[in-house]
Amino acid sequence: DFQLICLTANQLEIDPLIAYRQFQGNLVELRQSAGITQTELARKLGRPQSYISKVESGDRRIDVVEYVQLMKAIGAAPEPLIGKLATNLENSRNRRTLV
Repeated sequence: DFQLICLTANQLEIDPLIAYRQFQGNLVELRQSAGITQTELARKLGRPQSYISKVESGDRRIDVVEYVQLMKAIGAAPEPLIGKLATNLENSRNRRTLV
């Protein structure tokens, strides 16, 4: 029982990180499928290219306002990606309850 509790506690810490990394990957895919470089996206946002690089690599997390601005600059609606993130988190939670 003790090992099961430790495993569950560890999963609680890891699953949101995995979901965020999937979210980052989706951001990169959206930018690339829109045919926009990091430099172009940064210019649209009035930020340095290093800002986009850090967001995409996970060195910098973004808040919801930055996310909406980023999606607008890419030309994509913010809702579908948030829905995908919520689904990934819910799926992780469901897997934890099955352990």
